[in-house]
Amino acid sequence: MRNFRVFGYFGAVLLLVASVFFVNGPTVNAAQINNRSLQLLAGAGGNGGSMPGGTVNHRFEFRTGSAHTIGSMKFEYCTIASVEACVAPTGLNVSPATFGGETGSAVTGFSMGTKTSNSFILTRVPASVASNALVVAQANAIVNPTTPNYTFFVRITTYASNNGTGTAIDSGSVAASTANPIQLTGVMPESLIFCTGATIAAPGNIPDCSTATPGN
Repeated sequence: MRNFRVFGYFGAVLLLVASVFFVNGPTVNAAQINNRSLQLLAGAGGNGGSMPGGTVNHRFEFRTGSAHTIGSMKFEYCTIASVEACVAPTGLNVSPATFGGETGSAVTGFSMGTKTSNSFILTRVPASVASNALVVAQANAIVNPTTPNYTFFVRITTYASNNGTGTAIDSGSVAASTANPIQLTGVMPESLIFCTGATIAAPGNIPDCSTATPGN
């Protein structure tokens, strides 16, 4: 009877371990995109790329974290980089955005898809992509956040679907910041004066050749 109890207890432990492994088995997570960056470029109106409230162009660059099919990429602008609920930066407006090209990209064929005030989706016919493939995508006519010297984040996610739905495949965040433009004011006289004479008046430290007197 004692041996039976020990065996029964051991069997119960094995069953419990097996149940935990089954319930908490391996899960599939999105891979991290690599070498990611966001460059703020001057817009058509001449606004500097980081100008608060300026209508400018945003150039994204990153490398895929895994080999998979990509049909769409979502770019979501938030006040924080984490997976918590996304809050749009003050004054940001992505709705007017247009697709600005994919020069240098190894992953091509995109066009502008669905847009909201703080996100846009680039879409294409789904196709396979190798791991570490270079992705370059530019969105034009984005209105920067209006707060000066303010850091904001863009969450990037790739999908096999062509509309940004379904299971996320690769993901990651990039950061950028607005900045007040540097303005210089002043007057710089542009003159170069040559004259000779025994004496020459120089009012304001600027020679007046009309006052030159002849020498002996």
